[in-house]
Amino acid sequence: MWVFLLRLKFVLILFCQFSCIVGNTETGGDLFERSSLTGFNIIDQIPGEPFSPIDYQNAESLMDTSPPEDERDPIELANLFEGDILLTNLQWQQFIQSKDSDRNAIKADSKKWIGGVIPYMIASQFSVKERSIIARAFLEYQNKTCITFRPRIKEKDYIYVVKGRGCSCPVGRQGGVQPLTLGDGCVYTGIAVHELMHAAGFWHEQSRDERDDHIDINFKNISPGMEFNFKKQDNIQNLSVHYDTSSILHYGPFAFAKDRRYPTIVPRIPDKNMGQRDGLSEKDVLKIRRLYNCDGEADKLTTTATTPEATKTTKKLVTCTTKVATTFVTPASNIDNHDVLTATSTLIPSTTNPTGTNACEDNHKYCNEWSNRGQCTQNSAWMRINCRRSCDNCDTPCSDQNTYCSSWAAKGECSRNPDYMIVYCPRSCGQCQNVVASSSTQSPLMITSECRDKDLNCSKWADLGECNKNYDWMLQNCAKSCKCD
Repeated sequence: MWVFLLRLKFVLILFCQFSCIVGNTETGGDLFERSSLTGFNIIDQIPGEPFSPIDYQNAESLMDTSPPEDERDPIELANLFEGDILLTNLQWQQFIQSKDSDRNAIKADSKKWIGGVIPYMIASQFSVKERSIIARAFLEYQNKTCITFRPRIKEKDYIYVVKGRGCSCPVGRQGGVQPLTLGDGCVYTGIAVHELMHAAGFWHEQSRDERDDHIDINFKNISPGMEFNFKKQDNIQNLSVHYDTSSILHYGPFAFAKDRRYPTIVPRIPDKNMGQRDGLSEKDVLKIRRLYNCDGEADKLTTTATTPEATKTTKKLVTCTTKVATTFVTPASNIDNHDVLTATSTLIPSTTNPTGTNACEDNHKYCNEWSNRGQCTQNSAWMRINCRRSCDNCDTPCSDQNTYCSSWAAKGECSRNPDYMIVYCPRSCGQCQNVVASSSTQSPLMITSECRDKDLNCSKWADLGECNKNYDWMLQNCAKSCKCD
């Protein structure tokens, strides 16, 4: 009888999740807009500016940000499948029917991110420090694997990092916009790394079929109704990487415990790092590199997980090129002492007539709603690029969207961080007419016929970067301050 009740609980909990995910029978529809499980309203999740060089600079200066070890694992907070996984319709059916669910890693190429590139958006609700924490998680992947994160412009499939209830993410590329929630108690670099590994296509480590050879589960101490979170899966794709109790995706010793004085998971070989939420383990990195065939790692795949040197598989996987680790100048003070850099995006309107040729269209369905809420001025950097029509920003002069663009360009960020710089700092990167791209030590060259200033404030404006941001007006009125000589 208790076995029947356990299965009934499992079905009811999954049905609650399934009832909120309707639509396409393959993907479960648009997970972002059709699910109430993540605790937010999409229209209230107004996009923010993608990560800039300053966000990554702050990220490099962060001390490690991991959740307290003596508290409940944040991945349990969302109360979804296995704590933090948002299931699609098809995945729900597979679990109910105990079919092959492509675990520990997804199998279908259609669920991988093409070329290892994950387009992203991030909500504007995150603070400067929270952005740096999440940016550090991005760097964890970009420095160790061939996964890269690119600011979303028009891509159909992308992740949207938002504030919601708990921490959660679907597994793999599901189609359309899919949420990665980092709510209260979840904004730690290690938690972001955990959720991003789900997004890349990986399930929890302890779901592997061979887990009983490595850990013991104390079912008597699992909170009632949470037993389904410890279900094993057969026929997984383990990428010929041995079981890893130190994986960022492994439960901790007290996962879903009703009495935290006693563990629910005991490793057969003691491992103090089990359940760590610091960063990718060596085996995590290897699995990601094999799934996405970084530098030909997929060619090292074997037919079984117990013979890593066996004959190479002939299966063809997606090829992507390893990204060189990005380096930034580290600030003298530590960010945890509240000495953070802030990148403001205040624009000084140009007084010239529109001369540009930018496409007049919106890249998001809620642009008009956000425009009506005043976001064209409150959130100008993102809105003026992605909601041109709603913000009446069509055919305006080519300009930078950040006050730091010229200094970043001078430090070589146009080539080091082109996904952000070309879109948000086009003038400083020489993407506009009459501007030559800067070298690593010089500002962009301004071409003008009259080398003199016509306003007493020209020098001050030039120091604020207006020679790049407001080029057309400055060219005519502040040529000398903009280094025409």
